[in-house]
Amino acid sequence: MDPLERLIQETARKTGLSREQVFQKFKEKQREIGLLPDLEVMKLVAKELEGSRRLRIEDLVPGMSGVNLIARVERVYEPKRFTTGRGSVGYALRMVLRDRTGELRATVWDDEKKEKIRLAETGQLKRGEAVEIRNAYVREGLDGSAELVINVRTTLSILPPTDPNVGDLPLPSERRVKIGEVSREMKEVDVVGRVLLKSEVTSFEREGGRVGKRSTFILGDETGKIRVVLWDEKAEVVKGLERGELVLLENATVRWRDQIPELHVRLGRIVVNPPVERPPPEVEEYVRLSELDVGMRADVVAWVKGIRGPNEFKRADGSTGRVLTLLLSDGSDTIRATVWDEAASQVAGRVKEGDTLRIRGAKTRANRQTERVELSIERPDQIEINPLGVELPAPSPKKLKVGELEPDMDLLEVAGRVVEVGGIRSVGGSRVLELVLGDETGCVRTSLWDQHAETEVKVGQVLRLVNAYTSTYRGEVELRLGRLGTVEVDPPLAEELPQVEVLKRAFRELREVPLEELAPGRRAKIRGTVVEVPRRRPFFDTCPECGRSLGTVDTSSYCHDCGKPVTPVHKAVLNLILDDGTSTVRVVLFGATAERLVGKSADEMYQLFSKSPEEFYERLGLEGREFILVGTAREDRMFPGQLEFRAESFEFPDFKREAEELLKEVREE
Repeated sequence: MDPLERLIQETARKTGLSREQVFQKFKEKQREIGLLPDLEVMKLVAKELEGSRRLRIEDLVPGMSGVNLIARVERVYEPKRFTTGRGSVGYALRMVLRDRTGELRATVWDDEKKEKIRLAETGQLKRGEAVEIRNAYVREGLDGSAELVINVRTTLSILPPTDPNVGDLPLPSERRVKIGEVSREMKEVDVVGRVLLKSEVTSFEREGGRVGKRSTFILGDETGKIRVVLWDEKAEVVKGLERGELVLLENATVRWRDQIPELHVRLGRIVVNPPVERPPPEVEEYVRLSELDVGMRADVVAWVKGIRGPNEFKRADGSTGRVLTLLLSDGSDTIRATVWDEAASQVAGRVKEGDTLRIRGAKTRANRQTERVELSIERPDQIEINPLGVELPAPSPKKLKVGELEPDMDLLEVAGRVVEVGGIRSVGGSRVLELVLGDETGCVRTSLWDQHAETEVKVGQVLRLVNAYTSTYRGEVELRLGRLGTVEVDPPLAEELPQVEVLKRAFRELREVPLEELAPGRRAKIRGTVVEVPRRRPFFDTCPECGRSLGTVDTSSYCHDCGKPVTPVHKAVLNLILDDGTSTVRVVLFGATAERLVGKSADEMYQLFSKSPEEFYERLGLEGREFILVGTAREDRMFPGQLEFRAESFEFPDFKREAEELLKEVREE
């Protein structure tokens, strides 16, 4: 190979340019100078190109400045507006860049002129575009990897497809998927679908007193439906959405709740009525019960699992109302539906357990104690019984481990080994057998009601409860099996359960773990300092007869399971934010545990809180105190991906004893 060709190829390799691009530069310089030998001309070209050479992503390391890069835009996030300490307005935009050597996060910082941000706002800077970046610098990201910084002194240009540099870039990876294709391996996806249902915007208080916003809508295409959760500024988008409208989600985060995928949008983009070559067709508007959220007007199809009422009640104005409670299931979830007044009267004589109902325009609301979604039906024409052409499979119970149980869950299948057997007692005319079941995730107080109380049960046997439900007893979750459920003694199981002594020992001798090691379903001992006490209602109301959390009928408390108004029994509940230096977690104490911590009964807490909520919390004086707690970690239903810790007991550290034990250990060494 002659020296000229060798230098051309070497320069191409060092600069990332093609051989043709380098040769073109050589020809231009040759015409410009004219008198020098070809090799000397090429040496000048090589020096100029290598002095301002275009880097590849794999070449970038934190600390580099004056970086020039050509890359493909893989992802673009919504720009954020902020105010600097000096009061000036600025903008930030995150994106991901890609070339044939790798991927790189980049942040665009812009001033109030928005010269770069406007490229994204006008749709010029978007996924798939090739960009040329000059005079950027590289910093270390939070995870230690390189991150490109594009500021006001950086040049950012969109390259046309005809630019010779574009041909060397990889095409953008295909991230747009059908709803039915969303899987656990996916972290972020792009999805196009039609709006089937939307919720209201709700506000909540974050740690530190900051206010957050949340809304949801159901997105559908020809392959299925999925719940979309919008956070903070994005939550307001639902106000402008209409049923049937086309929506594109970009960079939506995939999360899972109760084995069902959801799409969460906090930093991603939402495009309404985007230009799409083959938009999804109009899809069936009925939604699954598991997809419902507060503030919706929903059309659902479901099976009638239980009926209570109709019953009469007195409203605050003295008028008489009627209410019918239906327990509905469609295989994805089980919820309560409340049918009112004339609708209750007309439906009551025609509906029976096992019927299929088509319900249109039912309003969704949250039970004020459990936060679970319920349906409210006001007109008889909203319900169609056993409609032609509509079939649902019989609802199948949800299989859960003991550690996954929460209050007010229905249609459950739970298997556990009998750890303790109590006696039979009488509750409101029903016979109840009390026992304790356990598996590798925890132990739970269990009660078998009515005919199941006569089941012969011995310690060490395995029971499988089908169509069970949960309630609370003395502040802790209780598993119950009523007349509609079944019990199997020593059934064949796919996994062997721990023996009785192992279960007892495991739950007596819990190891203290740091908060960062908690996982859903894990029973553990934790220790930390209270950094905040959220100012929530420190009690909830339960039925004095069945123990279930109550709904409301105007100013009266109403038990949907007993089917009548009742005088509520107050149960204490307290929330704490605990920090141990490795992480933070929301701790929830129920019933007697909360009463012992506060030093007052639930009724006394009710009276004090009703007089002055601020004074109630100021008197607690819990911030800054250190606790040791035993309980079970669970996924927070409101905020998937976050944990809460259900405490069953607590104690204050004995620092004197700990110091003596530490001193003893030192002496023994």
